[in-house]
Amino acid sequence: MYVKVSEQTVFHYGELPQLSPLLGRMWHYEGDTLSVSLCPREWFALFPAQPPAALYSLARIDGTAATFVDLERLSLRNRAAIDAWALTTKLGSLAAPDMIALTSYFSCNIPPNEGERAILIAWAKSLNVDGIWFSDPITASALTSSRGGIFQHRLASFQAHSVANVPPTQAWPVCRVPSIFID
Repeated sequence: MYVKVSEQTVFHYGELPQLSPLLGRMWHYEGDTLSVSLCPREWFALFPAQPPAALYSLARIDGTAATFVDLERLSLRNRAAIDAWALTTKLGSLAAPDMIALTSYFSCNIPPNEGERAILIAWAKSLNVDGIWFSDPITASALTSSRGGIFQHRLASFQAHSVANVPPTQAWPVCRVPSIFID
């Protein structure tokens, strides 16, 4: 059992050339995913247009809610199972990630300090979910907020609509708390 976030609509702030696998994507906090949030105004405040971008809403084409596994609410039992999975798939362990295997798995360079997160994201990809979630509170000084990422192999299941250009206006959606459940 693990905690999932379920949402009808999520938001992406930035460029969105197409909803297809983003080849050659750089590694970032959300791994190799398309980063999304429920708090676009707050996200813009943390990362003002670099370069100027737009806000998009994303929803599953089939009308069902998108599901994300919350990587920050994993139990000790979850982490032990993930460790066993990582060893079986030859990605190392949470304590000692195999960075060469992870770089090959994700087809991009992963910073050495990101090995544990890379294993968690690789494990989450093996589940029947659309992506990953981080339930951080909004903290401007630490540049964090609740956010997630849609897996590359799930992007074709989503449609995007342009919501607004930057800078944010009152028309931008208000931040909301994600809907969580245990599966």
